[in-house]
Amino acid sequence: MSTAPDGSSPNGPASRVAVPANARLLLLDDERAVRRALGLYLGRRGFEVFEAGDAAEALQILAREPIAGVVADLELRDGGGLAFLEAARGRRPDVEVVFATIRPDPKVAVEALQRGAFDVLRKPLLFDEVERALTRALERRELREKALELERLRERERVERGHTMEVLSAMATLLDAKSKYTREHSDRVQLYGTRLAELAGLPADQVRTIGFGGKIHDLGKIGIPDAILNKAGPLTPEERRTIERHPSVGERCLAPLPAMSPFVCMVGGHHENLDGSGYPRGLLGRETPIEARIIRIVDYFDAITSVRPYRDPMSAAEATDLLRSEGGRVLDPDLVELFVGNALPSVPTAPATESFGASRVRS
Repeated sequence: MSTAPDGSSPNGPASRVAVPANARLLLLDDERAVRRALGLYLGRRGFEVFEAGDAAEALQILAREPIAGVVADLELRDGGGLAFLEAARGRRPDVEVVFATIRPDPKVAVEALQRGAFDVLRKPLLFDEVERALTRALERRELREKALELERLRERERVERGHTMEVLSAMATLLDAKSKYTREHSDRVQLYGTRLAELAGLPADQVRTIGFGGKIHDLGKIGIPDAILNKAGPLTPEERRTIERHPSVGERCLAPLPAMSPFVCMVGGHHENLDGSGYPRGLLGRETPIEARIIRIVDYFDAITSVRPYRDPMSAAEATDLLRSEGGRVLDPDLVELFVGNALPSVPTAPATESFGASRVRS
């Protein structure tokens, strides 16, 4: 390497450029005096500097020290700079390399950049120019590391979320199994909710969220005694209060799990009514998120078309009439029309043995 006599730009003093604290650099050149001069300059600028006179020595340093950046002569005697770049990346894949050359060759420079070098500087080197190149190179390295760290974090969250969803899905299946009347209820709510969300034109991610929200919507019932869930007669006021606590219980189950936050509105809001008469919060109209309004409709539908200990199932025609009559009071009327007009699945046709409204629907 060669340098300007004072190591600075001919246009003025070196500009101050922030550098990562204690970043470790390696200077590779066969001229010891040049290495020492540049090393002293960079040391004063906050870098920790190592020196090597040939590629073999440089590779030994890379093997034992967490070097962040290298300034290397492109015309190394022992194999050349490109061979060193490949060997350096083999030992430390994240290292940034800035080359210096006294014989600029565009083809060689382009090849160096294509192989991963950050920059190729022309000799004689200006110390502040080297500093700026190194600083930009280390910024690129830091951004790359942060991107990798973010991806690792996202992958960990995906795995954790997947495991959590598996556990919650198993809990929902176990909950359905507690009663012969509600077997596969959560699966049907998941299926119907997914279809209605698709018909509503929601994005694919939101559709999947609603589907799984339907699967676990009754999570809070896990602690309700079987005697209440399977009771054939009317519920007492205290039993009704117990049943109506299940959305809040389900919310509390999900609260410590950040990855489950998208499902909280459905677990906690699938018994809210459009007119504010629902529970647990008495939300009015669109205060209830669309995800919960969708689950409200399909949960309601499955409840009235399935055999329950306290009544027979409704026919498809009866269910359609009831859903429409509840539109605007209990259910979102626009979503009801989408559901009954396009998504209404086959249901048992056994006639209902009694008439009943929302106050009698247990779901």
